[in-house]
Amino acid sequence: MMYAVAGKTKWRALLSTVAVSLLCAFLVTWAIYRFSHAPLSQVTAIPDRVAAKTFGKSSNMTAIVHKIVSRIPVPAPEIPDGIRTLRKQNRKGTRAYLLGHLIEGGFWYFFFVALAVKTPLAVLLLVALGTGVVVARYLRNRSDWESAAPLASTIVIMIVTMPSRIDTGLRYVLPVYLFLSMLAGLGVVTLWEQREHRMLGRATAVLLLCWLAVSSALAHPDYLAYFNEFGGKDPSRLLVVGDLDWGQDLTRLSMYLRQNQINHISIAYEGFYDPDSLGLPDTVKMKCGDFASGWVAVAARRARRFPECWPWLPRQHRVAIVGKTMWIYHLENSSRLIEFRPFFIQTALSLPRSGVQAKPTLNQHNQGASPLGDTGLCREGSTFDRYWSPFAEIPNVNRESTRKGVRDRRDGSLRHTNVGT
Repeated sequence: MMYAVAGKTKWRALLSTVAVSLLCAFLVTWAIYRFSHAPLSQVTAIPDRVAAKTFGKSSNMTAIVHKIVSRIPVPAPEIPDGIRTLRKQNRKGTRAYLLGHLIEGGFWYFFFVALAVKTPLAVLLLVALGTGVVVARYLRNRSDWESAAPLASTIVIMIVTMPSRIDTGLRYVLPVYLFLSMLAGLGVVTLWEQREHRMLGRATAVLLLCWLAVSSALAHPDYLAYFNEFGGKDPSRLLVVGDLDWGQDLTRLSMYLRQNQINHISIAYEGFYDPDSLGLPDTVKMKCGDFASGWVAVAARRARRFPECWPWLPRQHRVAIVGKTMWIYHLENSSRLIEFRPFFIQTALSLPRSGVQAKPTLNQHNQGASPLGDTGLCREGSTFDRYWSPFAEIPNVNRESTRKGVRDRRDGSLRHTNVGT
């Protein structure tokens, strides 16, 4: 569109360049997938369905079509499969957290806020300067469309992601940093080549670059949990999913427990982890609605996204923060917290042990049933649950210990017998 507005007429040369670029991009992408391939019939069932609907399921033409599509190779079949998976997840949506607010689905401005708080301020200032230069140039000369291409690409990516219902991290718009880097580089060049106030312009460029270097160095080793100065002391109040907590502090938690000689811990964490391999002591994996006494570690991601699971948590004194994401508490007596149980947990624990069968949905939750049906994709401990845990979060009133913890769901009481001190 910008090419047409610029009055360019060399469409053949443009199309040739685009074709070569697409071919190179395809080969590079295919190489990433190790030049994998699969028959078309395994990638999609559309040809077989169309043939069966047109010629009939038992016709010879349908059999011929099936033989043909079974022999046509499709490169990188993981790509269309991943697109289908992502489309299903987007339709389902996730519980999104942003700036202290929760919503089922997504915020249209999520990625704008994520860019604003996850990008170094020095880069944002340089991007703003480069954007101003690009806009001014383009308004003066519409034929200079190449210099405006990075800005146009950034705008397109952000607009396309606005309807997304998967607000689980800045990684979904990661390519935008390529174009932001171009704009920031233009900002540096503009400051350096200032004719008026030359020394001021160069000093500003050097100051911003030093600011960027220092802020990056200070982020070590928590690069994943990096937030700029807008994040403050507790960036979890802004963002938590994907941009702050991916379980990187579980190892630090193990070190903290050993240093403080804590032999028993209850952990409320969203994803999969193996306490033994991490060197954790006697560990209880807390589910939504569980109550504990003694030492408790709650992941910031879990606490922010599911406040109804532990409504008593804000009333408790936070002893320490391990790393950036693990909140440490010491609870004296769990019986004092019973009055704050969510309604659905009170209902579940009040069901008789026999004579009255629990509601099917709650029973399925207790068994770790998948919200996607009987596919088994989201059952606890499955591969899907390990890597896509945001889509397998179901309130669960079970309590389990990896070693000596005691479970009791008969009357809703909480018992501890030799679970450590």
